[in-house]
Amino acid sequence: MFFAGDHMNNMLAPITTYVKVSNLLWPRLVAFVDKVILYSVWIFPQMLSLSLATVFSHQYSRLQASFLRRLANSDGRAISDFEIESLRHEHEQISTSVKDADKFLMFPNAGATEHG
Repeated sequence: MFFAGDHMNNMLAPITTYVKVSNLLWPRLVAFVDKVILYSVWIFPQMLSLSLATVFSHQYSRLQASFLRRLANSDGRAISDFEIESLRHEHEQISTSVKDADKFLMFPNAGATEHG
């Protein structure tokens, strides 16, 4: 935008077509700030969704690793009801967090639909 000269300046086309301006520095600055804001607004929701989905996926992976570790440490003995209940409670907390986040983010989930 700044180094292309007057060629291929699509952001300034309306200004250069209808208004005769000798110095295009200020219109170029305004167009640059506008472009930065538009790209930020376009990318932010995608990055927020990706970040939250990564966090939730990591929490589920950590919970699964904890469950597998407890199974390995049990040496064939039955796992106590307290341990299973604590894992179930942690799973429920993560699921509730995902459901609350999904209410305002509308995570795209092509494979899962909710009936009811």
